[in-house]
Amino acid sequence: MDGSYMKDLSTSACSGAFILHCTNTSKEIKGCFVDSSHQADNYRGEFLGALGPLLLLRAAFMANPQVEAASAKIRLYCDNKGVVAHGNKVDEVLKSEQVQADLIRLMKTYSRLIPVQLQWIHVHGHSDDTTPSHKLSLAQQLNVRCDALARKYLLRAIQQHIFIHPSFPDEDIILSIRTEKIRSSTRKAIYKNWGTQLARDLFDKRNKVPRDSFDLIYWEIIPKVMKEFPKTFQDWVTRHISDFNGCNRYLSRWKPTVKNVCPSCGIANEDTKHITRCKDTSRTALFMEGIEEIRSWL
Repeated sequence: MDGSYMKDLSTSACSGAFILHCTNTSKEIKGCFVDSSHQADNYRGEFLGALGPLLLLRAAFMANPQVEAASAKIRLYCDNKGVVAHGNKVDEVLKSEQVQADLIRLMKTYSRLIPVQLQWIHVHGHSDDTTPSHKLSLAQQLNVRCDALARKYLLRAIQQHIFIHPSFPDEDIILSIRTEKIRSSTRKAIYKNWGTQLARDLFDKRNKVPRDSFDLIYWEIIPKVMKEFPKTFQDWVTRHISDFNGCNRYLSRWKPTVKNVCPSCGIANEDTKHITRCKDTSRTALFMEGIEEIRSWL
């Protein structure tokens, strides 16, 4: 099995492909899941692929309960060590901050329900980059084929906007926030939703961002952008957005000797909003100079 994620084409889609291969008959069953979510990445794709054979094995044994297979052993190969580690520790409790917790929890559930011994084995991915195909082991060849399968169906799903339903069989409890399934840490998801609602109310109350326009802003990219700037600039942005920078409106609260007026145009109540709206000639010229720099950069 193998996963695929192409963030240049879509940051919300990932896929996982699998091939069940019988070493006695060489017959195969292959498939691929393509999921769409804000938690999409390569790691999620790997676990999507891992669920495929487990679902098929679960269905096969449910349809044939008379089969005695307690002594049988099935080997499952994956090029992701995280999948292998979780697959071989089905009774280990997940951490509260575990990413892709929904799929890992399902993987452990299916493994416990299947009445055979499952052994997860790590296989190096992309082995065909350095070794001719005919010299690869069977597990390596299957992994290479799964990689191609995952890429193929991920591209098709992105083009046609066709994705799987977020819920799986035997998934007894599903937590959602505003109709979107929680896929990773429940605590983080609840905290983020609470913070979003609080920020929407605050920005609307302070006339910074209208409530109806809040979701039009790409908030998810802001932390990544901020990391590109020095810490001092990050601090300044935080103070500016929260209305606690060095404007006279706030300095006058701490120092009685400071008057709450703009030192340039003399208007009362110099707050953060006034900085970019001051009608003073020199400030206006400085503002327009900044606008031109942004325009040139664009």
